[in-house]
Amino acid sequence: MSISIAIIGLVIIALFVLPFFLVGVGKNKGQKHLKQALLKIAEEHSCNISEFELWTSSAIAIDETTNDLFFVHLHNDIETAKHIKLSDFRFCKINNYSRVTKDREGNHTAIDRLELELTPVEKVKPVTILEFFNADDSKLYSNELVIVENWAQIINEKLNTKKQ
Repeated sequence: MSISIAIIGLVIIALFVLPFFLVGVGKNKGQKHLKQALLKIAEEHSCNISEFELWTSSAIAIDETTNDLFFVHLHNDIETAKHIKLSDFRFCKINNYSRVTKDREGNHTAIDRLELELTPVEKVKPVTILEFFNADDSKLYSNELVIVENWAQIINEKLNTKKQ
């Protein structure tokens, strides 16, 4: 009798733990793929990644020696990779597309999209957009705002150093 109760208890615990375990394994696998994609694109441009960051379905990295930036985004199993020479750009800014919603508890800000916008030195060239978060693609918002602010600072420091 006590063995059957123990087995039933273990099965119930396994049913609760298994989904969390599978999500963790899936996340690690996706992040490993993003890191490999960053390393591959850096290697293709003879660069070494000195700093990188991974989140949800994107990754960004920089080679501080060459001032090359790398960005990888995965959406619907389609990988988009960008190599950016920071010497071609003047400045970087954050585009935060958000809206304010109201309810009984007050006003709340909902972020729809977060981007880094790189403005080129040559005014005839288009700006380069790096999308960090899009509510249409992912309903789960994690720490993308902190990440985009951090990388805007890193990039602008590199661009300001270049001017001096």
